[in-house]
Amino acid sequence: MSEDTSRNVLAELEAFEAAAFRVGQLARRLRTDHPDLPVQTMLPTVWALASSAGPDVHAELEIHCDSVDGAHACAAVLGVEATVTIAGSGYERAAAKAVVNGIKVKVSGTRSLTGDEYRAWRAEQDQAAAEAETAGGAQ
Repeated sequence: MSEDTSRNVLAELEAFEAAAFRVGQLARRLRTDHPDLPVQTMLPTVWALASSAGPDVHAELEIHCDSVDGAHACAAVLGVEATVTIAGSGYERAAAKAVVNGIKVKVSGTRSLTGDEYRAWRAEQDQAAAEAETAGGAQ
């Protein structure tokens, strides 16, 4: 007789529903407990992977804020710190990740650099590249 490899589809569905409920509750709680956070969108995502060991359900909440400062504020509420990067296209982006009750939360916010800020940033990048090239050639 062969080993029973059937999946419990109902258990998988219940695990998926529970994760969807938890991510919805987290989003609702963040909005009601912190109504002043400058959130533009909240994107809850839940997915399940079939597994012989049982339901493998994942839940995420992406929070997009209206600014870099907004992302910092939202990250602080989650107890984490946002990191800031600047893209060559002239955008500053703050981003943070946290896990709240098993739910991955990603926070982000962006802003355009002013012309002067972009030129100063570009000059710093060019200088750092030149110094790295000089240091590499001196070896």
